[in-house]
Amino acid sequence: MKHTTLVVAALLLLAALALAPDGPALFAAQSAQHAHATPTPAAQPEPAVTAAATAPRAIDPEPSLADLMARIESLEATVAELYAVHESAHAATYDEVNAVNVAIYLLDSAGLHELETRLVNESKILAGDGGQVGRTGRLLATVAWPAELAGEAISLQEKLAALAAALADDDLATVKPLSTDTHVAYHLFSHNAQMWLAQAVEGAMADGPGQTNRVNTALYLLDGVDLHGLHARLSEKKEILPGDSGPVLQVARLLSTVDWPQDLADKAATLHETLSALADALADDDLKTATPLAEKAHDAQHEFSHLGQDWLAEGAMDGHHDGVEPHDEKPTEHSHGG
Repeated sequence: MKHTTLVVAALLLLAALALAPDGPALFAAQSAQHAHATPTPAAQPEPAVTAAATAPRAIDPEPSLADLMARIESLEATVAELYAVHESAHAATYDEVNAVNVAIYLLDSAGLHELETRLVNESKILAGDGGQVGRTGRLLATVAWPAELAGEAISLQEKLAALAAALADDDLATVKPLSTDTHVAYHLFSHNAQMWLAQAVEGAMADGPGQTNRVNTALYLLDGVDLHGLHARLSEKKEILPGDSGPVLQVARLLSTVDWPQDLADKAATLHETLSALADALADDDLKTATPLAEKAHDAQHEFSHLGQDWLAEGAMDGHHDGVEPHDEKPTEHSHGG
């Protein structure tokens, strides 16, 4: 009887589950939930809200126009100070600029154009060709080139060394292409160096030792330009040659890279202007303008060279020239057409 009652109860329970909408699934889910149930955590009290947290936040007043202008002026002053420090740290010295200018002056005077023309057109190597090219390469190796020119300078030195060796060996087959390659590289390097020099001269160059050497070198090269012969040809033969402008312009630029002493500064600036104007006239084939300028430049060069030699002689006697304060102004660079 007891067994029968249990069977009937079980059948009634299964019937009820079957009739429920989610019968078996709901029963299984509830059973699993009860089997794995975890204790419900106790409710945590909410943090107390302080008066400071609920107080309205103060809003900063908008700056006035005067405040904004003051801030802008302060920022501009800071930028100007930083720029001045940067310029001072990167300013070229008179010694650096003068060394580059002298090297380019001598490189332009080395005759690489004439050498290539003779080698290619006449197939002729002269006895002194290798020595001249070798000396030019060694000259470039003694200059502390700025970073903008250093890579090109090394490459050109290597080309000059290879060309000098081939010339010394009378190796015409090797010399011809080397001379052309070196000539092209020289022109590009000279152009880039002139651009660097123009920027350096426009800036504020720093003083340094070696003033006597810079003055002496500039006077030596100035005396070698032969302004006397140029003036005689212009006035007598009425003839401007294609290469007349270059040496005049080069020595004019050279004057702008020397920290002239006070005794020579004004005359150096005047001579620089005259030579620059003469170079422009020669580049433009303007014989009418170039002829009187050549005479003026020739006379001024003689006077200036004489004063410079006197200054050098005084320094040689007392040995103090490198301690002399340089002038505050330098010759300005003039634009030219050649």
